[in-house]
Amino acid sequence: ASHAVTASLDVGGRASTTSLRVGGVASANGLIAGLLFGECNLAQTAIAASTTAFRSCTSATGVSTTYKVFVQATSSLVASTVSSYNNGVVIVSASSTAAATISVELSNLTGVSVTPAGTLNFWAVR
Repeated sequence: ASHAVTASLDVGGRASTTSLRVGGVASANGLIAGLLFGECNLAQTAIAASTTAFRSCTSATGVSTTYKVFVQATSSLVASTVSSYNNGVVIVSASSTAAATISVELSNLTGVSVTPAGTLNFWAVR
């Protein structure tokens, strides 16, 4: 049976569903079966000058390979480098590759080797 909310829907406690439809889209692309957000810890391994590399972001609680993920830096991604290079690492892509792990592709736009550090914010949806 299909049930539609025709007025405001306010949830004052906890609600759960495995097939939330947002915006009235009538296909599987409009269904949300899970939505997570949080922070994950970025692996601190050097990236050579002017190259791109993948790093794991762990502690992404609840994330599995069935989720599409979106990540955002919580601050500068580089630590312990010359100050003129502090913002030279950018996020290229991200994907959920294992339980509680997000693989993040980072590009080092500087002319020196840098080590990304810190945490990333993430949103995950399936």
